[in-house]
Amino acid sequence: MTRVAVVGNSHLGAIKLGWEQVSARHPEMQVEFFAAPGTHYYRLEMFEPRKFGLPPGSGTSPPALQCCDAIYASLVQNVPVGVT
Repeated sequence: MTRVAVVGNSHLGAIKLGWEQVSARHPEMQVEFFAAPGTHYYRLEMFEPRKFGLPPGSGTSPPALQCCDAIYASLVQNVPVGVT
């Protein structure tokens, strides 16, 4: 299985929507998306073992946090290690 992590700003939403349209044709791929809107993108970071996203105390505004949560269903992603 090929595992891909795609990180970006809010423009990544269009790519995520496109992937949702074609992902069934590529069951051999696992793609994870994570982005933060606008100026909050620079706050994304690796922290703790295998964690990527907006860490606690990042100073990100509640509306931006709600946006990330609504679009990506999580404010923190586990980073895949290796290939399974």
